[in-house]
Amino acid sequence: MTNLEKSTIKPGTICFYGQDPVHHGALLVSVAGERVTAYSSVKAMKLDYAAQDLIGPDELAAQAKGILERKNHEDWASMVAGRLDALAAGLSLQADKDINLAIRIDHLSSVIKDRLATTASIALGQPPAPESICCHKCAEGKTQGGLPLSSTRMILCPDCRNKRCPRASDHELACTGSNE
Repeated sequence: MTNLEKSTIKPGTICFYGQDPVHHGALLVSVAGERVTAYSSVKAMKLDYAAQDLIGPDELAAQAKGILERKNHEDWASMVAGRLDALAAGLSLQADKDINLAIRIDHLSSVIKDRLATTASIALGQPPAPESICCHKCAEGKTQGGLPLSSTRMILCPDCRNKRCPRASDHELACTGSNE
């Protein structure tokens, strides 16, 4: 829990750890009602998942029945963690993204919703986002998550969106729209 020791605990969420197969670190997943947010402990960032179909309705209904019978969250949490791991393996993670997962669990019974509402929560305090930068010259000396900003974020020319344009190196230079 090195990166997570400064976390605050709030009621209303269930949290668990998984493995982040992309960065080989801990994956913190918090599930609160219908929201699921995943954090990477390696880079202290939210993971870039766009997954409306994380869990299918039939699979979720079967899992809900299992939770009611066993009266615990471990199986459901493991299933979500497994799905997150599988999704993470095929996606690139970017520190400047802030996309939350949304799982539709409205058809879960009120018993499960009540149980989820009474479990403990861990909420990571996210570092403030750095101010907008338009070139490598402006990014010099700035960091995000302890890493140089130019290595955690791709800097593109604001006009032609090309990373090799001279304007991506220095905003005072003219945009050429070229790769050279």
